[in-house]
Formats: sequence, structure tokens, C-alpha cells
Amino acid sequence: MIGTQRLAFELWGDTVNVASRLQAATEPGTVAVSAATLHGLDGAQVSGLGALSLRGKREPVEAYVLEALR
Repeated sequence: MIGTQRLAFELWGDTVNVASRLQAATEPGTVAVSAATLHGLDGAQVSGLGALSLRGKREPVEAYVLEALR
């Protein structure tokens, strides 16, 4: 948290890096999620992007495009 008059929040770390790189790997207007995120989205309809090699990650990240939530 930053500031004393007006609160502002700043996020950083591996989660933000993965999200940024997933976003860059997909078409504009789509929502890309990793397998870990998909696990928390019970009943989501997705299409698979496959295993993506992302900079900064040793192992490929299984990625999906979110089609719909239930």
C-alpha cells in the first residue's frame, strides 16, 4: 500500500509477470488464464492454448482462453 492521503495499491511478483506474459500471448479482447487460475473457476468454459513457453518460467505454462463463466 502506498500513500497516506489517498490509498494506492501496487502489485508485483511472479503472478503479475505470468499474467502480463499470458496477455501478450493472446488476441486482443480475450482473457487468458493459467491452469492454476482455471482450477479456481469452477464451471468455466475454456478453449486450450496449450503449453506456452513464457520468459522467466522454466517449465511451459498450460494456458486457456476463457469463453464463459457459469
